[in-house]
Amino acid sequence: MAVTYTSAQIVKERLNLLSGAHLINDTAIDTNIEMAEGIINAIMQGSVTYDATKHGLIGNTATALAAYMCITWDISQFDNEAQARQVADLLWQDQNRGLAFLADGNIKEYLTTV
Repeated sequence: MAVTYTSAQIVKERLNLLSGAHLINDTAIDTNIEMAEGIINAIMQGSVTYDATKHGLIGNTATALAAYMCITWDISQFDNEAQARQVADLLWQDQNRGLAFLADGNIKEYLTTV
């Protein structure tokens, strides 16, 4: 499966903004992105043809979920465990909010029309 909603570079930038983390390699990040996008696709049930300029909610949710998965994959990229937990908590809240929106039938309907 090719990554669609985000990229390894975007995930790296998101984590660097939050922590200055030294990230795992792009292949591992892409694996996490594929898992994140699979979750989003299951929630959206294939109802939207993705357009990066119109569907920022999908891209942001994929980035937050993939970044969260990267942290749980390898917390050694952070200076200490407390820093990893703080960043993971922020990403957890962000991806939960996004997934809740994407699961909402009204939001799905709206995203199909834009």
